[in-house]
Amino acid sequence: LPLPAPPPEQARSRMAHLATRTAQMASLAALPRTPAGSVGGGADMLRTQPSKAACAVKVAEGDVLAAVESLYRDELRPFGRILILRLAERLGGDAGHAPRIDVAHLRRVCESCRRLRVVADGAQYAALLAGWPERFVDPGSNEDPFPDSMWAEADAFFRGPAADAVYPGGRYACAKAMVDVGIPFLAGRSLGQVCHLVQLAISRRRVLGFHGRSIVPFERSEPAIKERCARER
Repeated sequence: LPLPAPPPEQARSRMAHLATRTAQMASLAALPRTPAGSVGGGADMLRTQPSKAACAVKVAEGDVLAAVESLYRDELRPFGRILILRLAERLGGDAGHAPRIDVAHLRRVCESCRRLRVVADGAQYAALLAGWPERFVDPGSNEDPFPDSMWAEADAFFRGPAADAVYPGGRYACAKAMVDVGIPFLAGRSLGQVCHLVQLAISRRRVLGFHGRSIVPFERSEPAIKERCARER
């Protein structure tokens, strides 16, 4: 059940604080992306700047199991690329200092672990916990399970307190940044649900959009800017 609304003064103060925190995401968006061979490549990579001389980290089985369990709690299917991101987060702290994971070694650890079941999933693999129920969110689904009231809150938030927010360009990284700053309408939702919300906010709801490699409120996105230019001609 939703919590009762805070007093207007407290709500305004919280919105101002969140606006400041979300604006700080611009620094993440400005960082260069990790080379594709180091942590799996793709739009959801952590943005890191590892030394070329740095050795890839060979993760231990216990670290892999803990990371997989955390993805289950987040309702995210533990694909290899997502598992790499989660391990980098857990072993390296913030995104700017995330270690480079030895991808081949990770796959071998998953395949040799008795508590994990590695399954091929298209061109990638998933490391599933043996005997655990698979209750994962599909972030790429076009089905919208979120109520209109939540979308109204999201639209108001990104037009108002967070109008200047800038988030990392990957769906996972964007969702993680939003959860980390504690956006009110996301309270109680898993990271998997927020990943799905980000996808829908961009592809269907016109709440968010891309500006370069970053995700921003739709009114500041490239599609919105092009639409305004077309109307002014």
